[in-house]
Amino acid sequence: MTQISAIQKQSHVFVRLRWGARHESAATIATRMASTVALFSKLHGVLAGTWLRMHEQTPAPATPGEWEEYVIKSVTRADDGTPEERLGYHPSLATSRPYEQDDEPYAIFKVTAGSQGAIGNNCVLNFGVGTDIESDVFAQADAIVTGLAQIWEPDYAALLTRPLNRAQGPASALPAVGLTTWVAQSRMAPTATPDNAVIEPWGEGFLIRSVPHDESTALSVWEQLKNSGSLLEAPAR
Repeated sequence: MTQISAIQKQSHVFVRLRWGARHESAATIATRMASTVALFSKLHGVLAGTWLRMHEQTPAPATPGEWEEYVIKSVTRADDGTPEERLGYHPSLATSRPYEQDDEPYAIFKVTAGSQGAIGNNCVLNFGVGTDIESDVFAQADAIVTGLAQIWEPDYAALLTRPLNRAQGPASALPAVGLTTWVAQSRMAPTATPDNAVIEPWGEGFLIRSVPHDESTALSVWEQLKNSGSLLEAPAR
C-alpha cells in the first residue's frame, strides 16, 4: 500500500473519536492499541484483516512489551529530536494490501493520545477503496463506535461522512453527531429527543442513532441537539 493511493482513494465514511488534553503513559496507550486490534479481529470485512505498523509495513505488535515499544517510538519530538511526551504519541496502523491489488479495500487507524496540549487527542479510522466498503461499515456501526468508545474513553465517537463533518464544522467545540454516535455524559445533557433519532444510555454516556441512517437526518439531529443545549462544550482547563 502506498501513501499516495491511501490519500487518493479514501472512502466517503470514517470514524472519529475526540477528547481533550489528557496525560497517558505509553503503557496505557499500548494497552488501548492492543485492545483496538482485538476489537477489530471480532468484526468482519476489512477490519478483521491483518494489521500492520503503518509506516514500517511490518506486522502489528503481538505482546504488551512490543506494543509499548512501538508507542514510545511514535512520541512527538522537538526539532532536535528530543521526546516531547506532553505533546502525545502517534501510533498508526493500516491493514495489509498487496501492491498488485490496488483496488483492495483497506483501513487506516491513526491516533494522537497522551497529549496535554490545547488541541487535545483523537483517533481516526479511515476506509478505502470506493463505496462498496460503506455498507459493511454501516452494518457494524454500533459495534465499531461503542467498542472504540469503551477502549479509548473519548468525549465522543462518531461514524461520519466527509460532507457531514464539514457541515458541522470539524473545529466545533461541541461533540459531532454522525450516523451513529456515542457521547460521554460529561458532554451531553439530553433535554429532549430529536426527531428521527434514537438516544439511549450506553456505558458512561449516550448512544445516538439517526433514523434513517443518512447524512441529512444526522445533520438535523445534531442541529436539534445543539439548539436545545443538549450538547455541551468541553469544560475549561
